[in-house]
Amino acid sequence: MLAFDLYPSGGMSGRVLDAGLGQVAVLELVDGRPGVSALPPGEWLLDLEAEGTGRISAPFSIRPGERTELRLPTVPGVERSLTFRLNGSEWNELRVELCDSRGGRVLARRILQRYWPMGGRRPTLLVSLPVGTFALEAETDTGLRLRTSFDVPALLPQESALEFELR
Repeated sequence: MLAFDLYPSGGMSGRVLDAGLGQVAVLELVDGRPGVSALPPGEWLLDLEAEGTGRISAPFSIRPGERTELRLPTVPGVERSLTFRLNGSEWNELRVELCDSRGGRVLARRILQRYWPMGGRRPTLLVSLPVGTFALEAETDTGLRLRTSFDVPALLPQESALEFELR
């Protein structure tokens, strides 16, 4: 079950990921509140998007015989596009992790997509981010890597994409 400091006013979607960032469950209504009806004991990651708030990525544990409730803070956020340039390299898997200035995970994503540079497509994620400083790590299965940090200032136009190059 989820509890919020301030309940998001718009639509919400979420999923539970395993350690390999594979989806194991989708958020649904449980007893009138967002949650997941059944997960086995273990370590999990909640990946939540809610309209008008920054993206939330929260690790949590399920213990046998216990009901787990997550209390999640919400902060205002705006949608930003993160685009990754790969300099003509092919890849099968791209792992992306985004953390806030306190080291809290904001986004963890594994993109499984065959990419051909000649197609002119670049992998892109649309994510809602609050104002602040973020650390970004990205790596492909073919060894391309990126570690950097960036700021999301309050007055940056929403339509401006953030673009990163993996080498």
